[in-house]
Amino acid sequence: MQPAATGVRARARALLKFVVRLVRLVFILILVALPIPMAPLVTALLRPFRRNLPAEVLRKK
Repeated sequence: MQPAATGVRARARALLKFVVRLVRLVFILILVALPIPMAPLVTALLRPFRRNLPAEVLRKK
C-alpha cells in the first residue's frame, strides 16, 4: 500500500503546483487588464478639473 500512497501524494502535489501557477497567471492577467478600464473612469472624473493652460497663459499676458 506504500506505493499507492506515494502516487496519490505525487498527483496531489502536481495538482497543487498547477493550481498555484494558474492562480498566479490569473492574478497577472488581472493586474495587466485592470488599468485599461480604469483609464476612461479617471479621465471622466478629472475632465471638469482640466484647464486649457496655454489659453490662460495667453489671457494673462
